[in-house]
Amino acid sequence: MSNKTRHVNDVAFDGYEIFDSEEDIQKYRKSKIEDVQKNVHFIKRFFNDKMTVLEIGSGNSKFLYALEQHGILNRGYGIELSNSRVDFAEEWKKDLKMNNVTNINSNFFDCSLEDFPDFDLVYCSDMAFQLFDPSERGNDVKCLETVYDKMKSGAKILLEVEDSKNLFKTMTNDEVRVWQEFDESDPWRYLLWECKYETDDSWIRYNKSFIKRDLSEIFNSSIILKNYSREEAKTMLQQNNFVNVQIFEYWKEKGDMEDDGYIIIGEKE
Repeated sequence: MSNKTRHVNDVAFDGYEIFDSEEDIQKYRKSKIEDVQKNVHFIKRFFNDKMTVLEIGSGNSKFLYALEQHGILNRGYGIELSNSRVDFAEEWKKDLKMNNVTNINSNFFDCSLEDFPDFDLVYCSDMAFQLFDPSERGNDVKCLETVYDKMKSGAKILLEVEDSKNLFKTMTNDEVRVWQEFDESDPWRYLLWECKYETDDSWIRYNKSFIKRDLSEIFNSSIILKNYSREEAKTMLQQNNFVNVQIFEYWKEKGDMEDDGYIIIGEKE
């Protein structure tokens, strides 16, 4: 057995979706499906038929379940590293009685796609793509190369990423602290981000403190994200053979993304 220490990005979301009651679970599920409706609305602009979808960093698989509820999912494959999030996704899937979504508890880079069908859409949201390069240098490009080979001609890749230029403006000596408050359905009420920009790598190190809704618990973790300007992301996709690269500033209407967030889409010829 390997004694290799896991990277902070690999454990950042362990233990997140654990609830005390069935009522809390149902409220949370409902809110997550509502949250992702804008994403599904966006995807419908590009696809008329049912899709085979790979989601990298699928979390609780809300996006795949929402696609199925809209009748536009053929097969969905979600790859997620966090055990607790996959457990949550599997229980939800069982209750939804869905049999066309496969949840895979794995690091994407340890998961062979050889036996998967070719994909119509490769989807990576919530800035999950930005975890890859800090975890191991070059993993962002490796991801693009890997999925390209399993995409159909005309298939699309969608990345939701962040250019933290507005965050940088708030920093002093490349550091800043930011508070976030969650919706009432979330088991956590507050999140404190302590952010430090590592200029040599274009990485941002976030130390996170989640605070329970009843203030009874604080959960600490860290993540490191690589920052991508819009031009850097566009160039990266083009250098990895994607064409018709487009950038969008919101899912459905202005203001429905984080201030520095954007969507980038590329296509396989």
